[in-house]
Amino acid sequence: MSSLYISRYTKKRIMFSRTKRGILTGLSALLFSCGGSPLERATIPKNDTAEESTNPTTDSTEERTDSYFISQLPFPGKQPHPRAESKEDIISYLPSFDTTENTSSDSSQDTESDKWVKVGDDHHQKWCPPETPVYVAGKCTTLEDVICTDSDKTEALFKKSAFGDYFEKTIANSDPSLGLGGTVTFSTLSDPTVQELSPDLCKSTQILEEYYCSEGIATTKAIKCNEYLPKSTCVVNEQGQGFCQPEDLCPTLPGIQPTLVYDNDKNGVAESCIEDLCQSIPEIQSSFLYDNDKDGIAESCELDLCSLIPGIQTSLIYDNNGDGVNDSCEALDVCLTIEGTQTDFLFDTDNDGKKDSCVPDYCPEQPGVQEDFPYDNDNDGILESCLLDLCPTIPGIQDTYSYDNDWNGVPESCEPIDVCPLIEGTQTVLLYDTDNDGINDSCTPDFCPELPGVQSALPYDNDQDGINESCIKDFCPDTLVPGIQSEFLYDVDKDGVKESCVPVDKDFCSDPDPQKTYPNATLYSYSDQWHMGFCLDGNGSSDTILHVICSEDGTWHTDITECKLDMPCVQGACAECSDSDGTNFDEKGYVLWLEKDGTIGSKKDYCLSSNENDYRTDFVCKGTTWDITFEACPTGQKCLEDIVDGKATLSCIPGIPPVCEDSDGTYNFESVGTTTGFTKEGDAYSHNDFCLSTISADTIIDFYCEGGISKSSYFWCDPTEICKEEIESVDGKVVGTLKCIPAPAKPTCEDFDGTENYPQKSYVSGMDKHGKSYTHNDYCVNGGQLQGIIDWKCNEYNIPQSNFYLCESNELCKEVPTTENDQTNTTLACIPSCIDLDPDNNPAIAGTVYDFNNVPYPDVCEGNILYQYECTPLTGEKMEAGIINCANGCDGGMCK
Repeated sequence: MSSLYISRYTKKRIMFSRTKRGILTGLSALLFSCGGSPLERATIPKNDTAEESTNPTTDSTEERTDSYFISQLPFPGKQPHPRAESKEDIISYLPSFDTTENTSSDSSQDTESDKWVKVGDDHHQKWCPPETPVYVAGKCTTLEDVICTDSDKTEALFKKSAFGDYFEKTIANSDPSLGLGGTVTFSTLSDPTVQELSPDLCKSTQILEEYYCSEGIATTKAIKCNEYLPKSTCVVNEQGQGFCQPEDLCPTLPGIQPTLVYDNDKNGVAESCIEDLCQSIPEIQSSFLYDNDKDGIAESCELDLCSLIPGIQTSLIYDNNGDGVNDSCEALDVCLTIEGTQTDFLFDTDNDGKKDSCVPDYCPEQPGVQEDFPYDNDNDGILESCLLDLCPTIPGIQDTYSYDNDWNGVPESCEPIDVCPLIEGTQTVLLYDTDNDGINDSCTPDFCPELPGVQSALPYDNDQDGINESCIKDFCPDTLVPGIQSEFLYDVDKDGVKESCVPVDKDFCSDPDPQKTYPNATLYSYSDQWHMGFCLDGNGSSDTILHVICSEDGTWHTDITECKLDMPCVQGACAECSDSDGTNFDEKGYVLWLEKDGTIGSKKDYCLSSNENDYRTDFVCKGTTWDITFEACPTGQKCLEDIVDGKATLSCIPGIPPVCEDSDGTYNFESVGTTTGFTKEGDAYSHNDFCLSTISADTIIDFYCEGGISKSSYFWCDPTEICKEEIESVDGKVVGTLKCIPAPAKPTCEDFDGTENYPQKSYVSGMDKHGKSYTHNDYCVNGGQLQGIIDWKCNEYNIPQSNFYLCESNELCKEVPTTENDQTNTTLACIPSCIDLDPDNNPAIAGTVYDFNNVPYPDVCEGNILYQYECTPLTGEKMEAGIINCANGCDGGMCK
């Protein structure tokens, strides 16, 4: 290894010459790093001028042989910062020396030989010029040309010196590289192939000389291994590199074990160098104890007492001598008669949960263990039953007798007595409970339980066919009144006793004024015949009509019809309006009415709430349609719909005082205000003022408070204006306003059939004052109280307006073709309603339909086929209802 040297004389020249500071800094680390060899005495080249100028003393010619590492000299000024990372950082900390006291005025005339450095060792010495003051690998070079690498990457750091108030370069005792072993490689950039290697060395078993790179120069430091790691020693690895090796806690194991290896007690901390293979056995077992498989190699910690049984059996399994102690690996056969070894009993014959027998108990319900069936009930020589069959003639096993024929409460016979000999088969018990007490008491049913006694047969033959078929005597045969009439229906002679099946006398067909004679009936008169309709029960609550029909020969016959959709019969005709509760505000009822299109309309009574008062509404019949009446609740009360005793009711009950607050005051149309509060029902509300647009004009709706109630007022805009809500700033506040402003568009309107042209189906179209286009078509209105034509027209402001034409009460509005040959162009017309005398299409009734032109269309028979007609819903036109194949033939427009 090359060493760098410098004489003390030259060193002093460097320290006291301001121009030499840069050399001091660069060489300090370099010389320290290469200070491993003995110092060579360096002789300065002879130069009288230099000696006289630099050595004013009498011994100036004496050869200076003392040498020092420059890096070991204390810095006379401020110390290098411990975080300095480069030569430049260190240079910046060097002091500026004043040389006026130590040099003469001509000190700048130092000769060039004074600046040379003598470097080398005992075998080779060389002088290097100042521009290349480093001698490496046999040549002088610069510090910048030096390359230093450390294989174990020892980290250099600054540490305050123990010899003075300055910092020196060193390494930490805890540096991980001390336990690795490495080599410092020293070479130059100009010729990297020439290298000098400095491995870490062991000076003794305790001293490690660690080489490392500092400021690019190879440096060394002696380290005590005990200070790096207690109980460690310095050793050399296979590469000849020294390192501090920790104490081997397990010398019996391969390699160095700095810690114990095995955690045998499983507490998370290793405490042994030996693995305990049998932790269940006291002391550490480093090997298995037993060779259970007899292969010559121990593989188990436990002795297998039963090697023929899978798994390790550490104890014997079976207690063959019954002393309570297991004594064998093999069990005794407790059931020798059964194939295979049975180590335990197979069956639990006493159901105590423990097996106690080798054979099953064939009859567990009998005492003792039955190893076979005891009875041969079928007498085939083979026992097959646990029970003795007392009645072999009866299917199944009868282990008891079934019948108590002597009525002593104990069955004693296999065959019963027939209690109903008149009924086919043997009846062991009575079949019917005729008095409904839960006990059968008769062999025959009571055909008429509503009649006294047991009726074993029906008592009445009402149809006179020789076969009794009814429990009730029919006072009115089907030829007069269909169905069974248990009494006469009418008191014709007005003596207080009903004596007739029909409400007319024998001279009915010759009565000159039957409507006067029978005011509670309805007269139906046609061109060739007439008849009267009577409500079947005479009190108006039925939906069945009895028709008494006069023939051309002066005789009469009867027919029955049911009102459509359960509408009631009123004075011999199906009502067109029915009120369930009459005029009654306390009950929540309903009305039903027959629309002219053949459908049923309905309205239910209800509570009507408003800000000021609540109302009870009552729908009633008015003529053939409905009407509505109102009754106001007292001030401060509210209407309540409730169920009382199973009935729906409407009642007025006390409410709570209403509360109302108006944010913008009364009739303040221009401000968007809000009324808030609570109704008398306790419901919270909030009503905002707003713009309302209609076909005719726009209006401003302003809500205000009056008597604690929120009400609304209206301000109509001019027809040429619209209502608009805008946002404005008033007194620094953002508020909403409602204003009538000029319309953005001029309304247009065009009527394509002229004003009040009701028959012509047309339309109006145009653009409203908001700039939106519209189209309104003429149309029919049918339903409720109104039937008529809606015709649209344009008013003087070019705004669309509808007119209504009301049809007669017996008419419907209908869209019909303009001509018979033109089905595409249509008109709107009021035409007579269609009439159906048999709305239910009963095949037993000869019905007739009258169309809009009052042309009759009777039901027709063709052979056994019945053709029927009906009125179509909504349009009211005549149409075929369908055909029926009459099983007993068809005659007179009805099935026989």
